[in-house]
Amino acid sequence: MTDTPARSAPAPLVLREQAPPQLEATLEALDGQPVTPVESFYVRSHAGTPRIDPHAWRLAIGGGVRAERRLTLEALRALPAHEQAVTLECAGNGRTAFDPPAPGIPWGPGAVGTARWSGVRLADVLDLAGVAGDAAHAWFEGADLGGSGAPCFVRSLPLALARERVLLATHMNGDPLTPDHGAPLRAIVPGWYAMASVKWLTRISLEPMPAPGPEMTQSYCYWREHADGWRATPVTEIRVKALITRPLDGARVPAGTVRVAGFAWSAGPVARVQVAADGAPWRDAALEPAIGAYAWRAWHAELTLAPGAHTIAARATDAAGATQPERVDWNRDGYGANAVTRVAVTVVPA
Repeated sequence: MTDTPARSAPAPLVLREQAPPQLEATLEALDGQPVTPVESFYVRSHAGTPRIDPHAWRLAIGGGVRAERRLTLEALRALPAHEQAVTLECAGNGRTAFDPPAPGIPWGPGAVGTARWSGVRLADVLDLAGVAGDAAHAWFEGADLGGSGAPCFVRSLPLALARERVLLATHMNGDPLTPDHGAPLRAIVPGWYAMASVKWLTRISLEPMPAPGPEMTQSYCYWREHADGWRATPVTEIRVKALITRPLDGARVPAGTVRVAGFAWSAGPVARVQVAADGAPWRDAALEPAIGAYAWRAWHAELTLAPGAHTIAARATDAAGATQPERVDWNRDGYGANAVTRVAVTVVPA
């Protein structure tokens, strides 16, 4: 059963859609928080938050396995525990930057956050069942149901990648998952946009082919128009991006040395962040120590600004050499926005 009551957004979050509630973090709440508090972490759901009794809940493991399993939370807790800091970003984060506009939830820049996720490795769970036959993909099914009563959200990953990366999380920042964030169990897929990190997991099935449903073939695709029609490329890995959390767009700041700060992330390690004001040459920002291979890095820089209107820009480069582009890579549904980040500020006499 799905619960979609109307409610107001808590203080650190902005309500972007009412039913089901879609909640975006404010940049003020993210600023200075390498690990995002649960109450400041964005919320994205497709059919509302299902009501799940953790005592009755089971995780089914089936498909191409030697022995099907139905695991309780206690059975999962008996496996080796692991924790990993991972940044999750909604594929539609920054959608409001697209011109012409793209349909969908009007996310600003705050549909992103970093948490310390803990639980068990998918590889250890699959070892309990044993991989058999021609299994090549892992299908992840959530408990949220669509209007027909069928599973609302099924995503799949290549089995080799899933075994290598996926964490099945029961805890977030040291506490049990909240219902909004997938309790009692969710997948965490480091380096991929968060649609792959299926919440409210009820079943993992090993199959010879990718999942065929709409969340794989229609939604979460980069649809672009070509001479012979529209073509889709699946949304997969996170694109490199820097976020400015200080100063905020529209801020008034005193003249002199202005501290600029934020976070940068990608599908892998971030190697460099650069800042510039008013089109001046780029200069390197200082990077804080990484808290995880798939977690954002805090950065900061200082700019000297005279009174007047100024535009501050930031861009990130990852270890693979990818750098943020100047313009948003337009696509029909507004995914993967990662153009150079800019904020406009007014500098006033000190």
